[in-house]
This record gives sequence, structure tokens and C-alpha cells, in this order.
Amino acid sequence: LSRLSGEEIAGDEQAQHPLRDSITLLSHSYRFGAESGIGQLAQAVNRVDAKTIKRLIKNSPADVQWHVQPNEQTLDELLKRMQSGYQAYLDSVRRHAPVTEIIAQFGEFQLLCPQRGGERGVENLNLRFETLLKTRLHRVDREWYAGRAVMVTRNDYTLRLFNGDIGISLPDPDEPERLRVYFQTADGAIRHFALTRLPTYEPVFAMTIHKSQGSEFDQVVLVLPNEDSPVLTRELIYTGITRARVALDIWGDQKVLLTAVQKSVVRASGLGARLLES
Repeated sequence: LSRLSGEEIAGDEQAQHPLRDSITLLSHSYRFGAESGIGQLAQAVNRVDAKTIKRLIKNSPADVQWHVQPNEQTLDELLKRMQSGYQAYLDSVRRHAPVTEIIAQFGEFQLLCPQRGGERGVENLNLRFETLLKTRLHRVDREWYAGRAVMVTRNDYTLRLFNGDIGISLPDPDEPERLRVYFQTADGAIRHFALTRLPTYEPVFAMTIHKSQGSEFDQVVLVLPNEDSPVLTRELIYTGITRARVALDIWGDQKVLLTAVQKSVVRASGLGARLLES
């Protein structure tokens, strides 16, 4: 799965506690109402209710939009959707809003993908969107620019930056020609670092569903690959759907979605067994 998803997913091949192969899937979310379109879709996926899923695709609720006919223009349309989704964030960067406001605006919208690789994966969409930002909006040809969003991918205990932390590059108030990367801690404090001090990182305008676990966003665009993949499971689709609080867009083929919903995770990571033994 690590090769397919591009994420480090721990495994344990040794015999473990009988509950090792059990999967826990939360059946209720407090992010949205159960009667909302997002809530109905999440429940239908959880129950493997293909009939309800098809009905929701045919008659889209107000808070769920479907783009189920991928075509040659899909990537360009996705980039336009990303630009509109991040527009309030980009505007806050342009008008030099307070750092806390800029970070909050970034967290209002997120594009999620099951996989890193492929035409509709995180790596390609981040590359395409950053190219758009640099050439059309910022008119720069360098790696860093005001408003670049990155995710730390390796723990750095010295800097107290950890895998999954998201930072925004913004001008240094004392030296506006220089950029620094700003992070907000769990208690709301702002910390910032020189670009050269960052541990390994990657752009995060598009994010894997795996990395989004534990997060929530007002608007989510969920982009499925053009074909089925072993990494596409009911649990992963459910996780992607339930990251959205207010609005959800799903881009992908209906058959890919329904096939994924029929599949469950084959085995657990072994974490549950290790917790039981501790």
C-alpha cells in the first residue's frame, strides 16, 4: 500500500491479538448533520448502499456536487476549481492580512486525492497548480513565493516541527524582501522559520486523504483516479467525504467510486494489537 498510495503505512506481519484484523469505522460525524447531503453520502458509503449513492449522484443535494464524466478538459477545470477554492486565501495573502487570518483562510478549502502519483494524483496537481500560481498570479520563476503552502514530511525535534505540520511562506515584517514560513501551534501561537531551516517538505494545495486524517475543512474537493486501484477502499472514501463540513465536490467516474465502496481494508496496521498488548 505504501507503494500505491505514496505514504508510509506501517505493517506488522507477525501473529497478533485476535482483534488485529478488526477495522473500526466511526459511524457518526459531528462536522455535519446526518440529513445533509454529506451526511447521507457518508452513511451510504458506510453501509455499502449503492442504490442511495446512485440516487445522490443523480439528484445532487445542495452541499454535494458531482463531476462524474472525466474528459480531456478535466485537469484544466480542476485547476480552475482549485483557484476559486483558494481565492479567499490568496486574497488574504495579497492584502497582507494578519498571519492568523491567512492560516485560517487556507484551512477553509482542501483538495484531496487517494494517491500521490498519476495524472490526478497529489504530485501532479500540486505541480500544475503551483505553475499556475507562479506564472499567472505571482509572475515569478523561483521556488518560493508569498502564499506558498507546504507540509513538513519528516519530524525535526530540534525545531519542533513534525510530519503533517502545514506552513505558509510570507514576507518577513522586518525584511519584506525575505520570505519566512509561518506555522500555527495547537494553542494558537505563531512560529516562523527561515526557508533554509525547514526539514523536508512538499507543497500542500493538494493533499492525500491519508494525510488529511484528523483534519476538517469547510470545502473539500475529492478527486478520484481514472481507474480503480488497490488503495481505493470504502474506509478511504469515507474518510475523504467526512473531511468536509459544509460542501463537497467529487470528481471521478461513478464506476470507480462504486467499486471502491465495495472494497474494505484487507488488514489492519497492527497498531490496535500493539495497543492491546501495552
